[in-house]
Amino acid sequence: MKRKYVRITKLAVSANPEFPTPSLENYEAGKCNGNVSIPVDYWAEGYLIVAPEVGKSVIMDREVRCGVKTPGIFTSSEVTEVTDTGFKTLNSVYNLEYIKL
Repeated sequence: MKRKYVRITKLAVSANPEFPTPSLENYEAGKCNGNVSIPVDYWAEGYLIVAPEVGKSVIMDREVRCGVKTPGIFTSSEVTEVTDTGFKTLNSVYNLEYIKL
């Protein structure tokens, strides 16, 4: 099975988030920021490991974070809804774009 390369972008905060969402200026990427969600406009590209499914976390083998090559793992909070353009989680609303390599 060929892995799918995607871009995940946080569009908004969910209606009743478990954790607050800081601004990009107040978030230190790659460091422990405590119990917060990632900022709006945060985006990551990489290979999808677990696709959006209600009740599960989306997991990506990340290659790029906000334009910087930064290998790692992206893990969302629990998916609450899969939409036509992405998915919603306990904390966030995301766009999911499949990228052809």
